[in-house]
Amino acid sequence: MNDTDSISIQSKGIVRTRLHEKVYGNLEKKIITIVAPAGYGKSTLLSQFLCESKKNHAIIRIPEASNFIFQSFIKYFINSLSNCEHCSGLVFQKTKEFLAGSQSGDSDKTDLIIDSVQIILSEMEPKLNSAFYTAFDDIQYLNNPEWLEDFIKYFCDFSGVRIKLILSSRSELPFNLIGFKSKRELFSMTISDLKFDLREIEELAVGIYDIKLSDKELNFLNKKFEGWITGLPLFLQEYDSSNKAGVDDHKITDFVYEYFAEIVF
Repeated sequence: MNDTDSISIQSKGIVRTRLHEKVYGNLEKKIITIVAPAGYGKSTLLSQFLCESKKNHAIIRIPEASNFIFQSFIKYFINSLSNCEHCSGLVFQKTKEFLAGSQSGDSDKTDLIIDSVQIILSEMEPKLNSAFYTAFDDIQYLNNPEWLEDFIKYFCDFSGVRIKLILSSRSELPFNLIGFKSKRELFSMTISDLKFDLREIEELAVGIYDIKLSDKELNFLNKKFEGWITGLPLFLQEYDSSNKAGVDDHKITDFVYEYFAEIVF
């Protein structure tokens, strides 16, 4: 868990009913995307929803500066699945044997991607008794590899109705999913969905910091932070320990600005 997560997760006491309802209403979609800048609670929403809903799932967290070629990405993928509590018994032996016989220079070949996906699914699907959600968190760290679009496309096209895909990214995905959208198999969440609304800001202030804000102060914070989940707790934490000047008169401290610069950006 990084520093952004540690701040954002303070809001987990706030039940974001409207977001959960949106996700629940689109669970039948083949792909769900969550795209927003750092600090808008993507990873928190992903973890909370999948765990609290008790859906069988695996969250594949992409490491920063991973520089995967296709084969190394697939190895990381199947190893992550094998270590998932919902994938007990999956060893992907056939996939590992196939990858061992492939050449690194083949990483951009469609046939390699298709064969790898088909073998993975042949080992994975017989083990699944219900819907399974494969979530890739921090897709932006994959550095826009040329093979990613084909992998996503074939993984979704070849898998049965039980396997769903969730993609979370700080930046726009490096490929379009227009084909899935046209077939109504895609649901997308963006910054406009994730940012806190006035009710959630009020719940955060009262529930976590025991601060009662006026309508004027709520509107000021909403305008000031534009629903940014990381910025709001930082401000309220500082405000709570201040001399309780009015929110609209209270200045953000150097500490908050340093956090914005060093941790988030």
